[in-house]
Amino acid sequence: MRSIVWAVQLLVAIQLTLVCNANAFFQVESLLLDSVRIEGAPLLDSHEIDAVVGRFVGRQVSFEDLEQMRHELTLRLIDKGYVSSGVILPDQEVKDGVLILRVVAGELRQVEIEGNEHFSTSWLESRLRRGGDGALNVNTLQQNLQQLQFDRSVRRINAELKAGTAPGESVLYARIEEKSPFWARVSLANDASPSTGSYRGGLQASYANLFGRGDRLQGSLGVSEGDSDYSLRFALPLTRAETLLELYGYKSESQVITDDFADLDIESDSKTFGVKITHPIYRSLASQLSLGLAGEQRQDQTSLLGENFSFSSGVDDGEARVSVVRFSQEFVYRSMARVLAIASSFNVGVDLFDATIHDNQPDGEFLTWLGQLRWVEQVGMAQAVLRIDGQLSDDELLPMEKFSVGGVSSVRGYRKDAMVRDRGVSASLEARLPLFGSLEGRGLTLIPFYDCGYAKDRGEQAADGKFVQSLGTGLRWKPLVNLSLELFYGYAFDDFDFDDEDLQDDGVHFALVWETP
Repeated sequence: MRSIVWAVQLLVAIQLTLVCNANAFFQVESLLLDSVRIEGAPLLDSHEIDAVVGRFVGRQVSFEDLEQMRHELTLRLIDKGYVSSGVILPDQEVKDGVLILRVVAGELRQVEIEGNEHFSTSWLESRLRRGGDGALNVNTLQQNLQQLQFDRSVRRINAELKAGTAPGESVLYARIEEKSPFWARVSLANDASPSTGSYRGGLQASYANLFGRGDRLQGSLGVSEGDSDYSLRFALPLTRAETLLELYGYKSESQVITDDFADLDIESDSKTFGVKITHPIYRSLASQLSLGLAGEQRQDQTSLLGENFSFSSGVDDGEARVSVVRFSQEFVYRSMARVLAIASSFNVGVDLFDATIHDNQPDGEFLTWLGQLRWVEQVGMAQAVLRIDGQLSDDELLPMEKFSVGGVSSVRGYRKDAMVRDRGVSASLEARLPLFGSLEGRGLTLIPFYDCGYAKDRGEQAADGKFVQSLGTGLRWKPLVNLSLELFYGYAFDDFDFDDEDLQDDGVHFALVWETP
């Protein structure tokens, strides 16, 4: 879990100076106050106003009482973060006991930014001004700074808020320290499917701010003995409210290499292309709720001895296509001691773009729900981690939309894709206990775990569902901050009869990972 330390420093140095002195033109010895009318910026709601003025309405009040009422309303503005706004008593002739108070809104007149090398200055300013209602609010400003701090390209932000030259105006001075726009990760692990070679080398790389607008281009390459896969993704924020556009593609070419099937030249070619729009509908310093809508085109082609061949029901002459609309929801909560992430996706297969369609076989028309939960809890120097993944479906699915159980990221102790079914769930509970050093820096960590999973196909001919579980432990050694070695052993309580033997079947999973600082 990333340590949540408020690296953003917001120093407020504003004196409350209003357009005019609060009582410069209004003097009265006493009056019978019948009601109060609030004019100006709508920064206080009716309940907040009534809580203050209700004590003064309906009785004889002095000028000192009116000044006290004005002062309390101003304090409520300051408590809400409007530190340069206030309430004044404008010059007036009170008629029928109706008093007018005016809310004067302070504004962020100017934003001065320095230190940015790859971020556009205008883009940064738009993010810092996000969510403003015309009046400066330091709580909203602090939230914008903190959200910007979470950007992977930002190392640190320091900000100072000072009074401007005119009453009620403020100037923000911000200095940003960027990380390198380039990031890379190289890995070697036995985390791939044994049927195409479990030992896999991987390369991931990304470059941020090609256009200076928080955009990111990232790609990946993975190679095993019988498989190679490639992916490319580009993400671009469209609005200052962080509406995000993503374009992505994935391609995989694989061949079965197990001894019993190697001579049959069984090959598979998979492609995915998609576009996604994501928008946060709620955002605070600690949490965020986002909604997303994606459209995907997926294709899978299989062959035997160089000729198209179908290995699964619903696949026509070795080829299957699906067009999918995915509606996603994601909630993230962060605190000093906890990170909670919940993701949900409703996936609808539609009869578009030459999708595979059948009357009584698995095809491209389906409805599934995919859910994910990640909970990381800091307990002293250690961590507890809970992971749950699951898929529900009332339809028989084509292979590319099925749910997989087994492997280091699912149920350790079993090979990757030990079970691939229409619906299923996997869960993991582990502890991360530093033996020396720290969890995020250099050190050695002991990781005992319990994993389990369940999977079942739909349909009258489907076999009964199967439940698997494992118990084990692992070590993560980080001799350098950006270099780690992981080794896990999981004891599987259930056996599978595979034609080939692999280190994963013995419950052993390892990974060597290096990434740029």
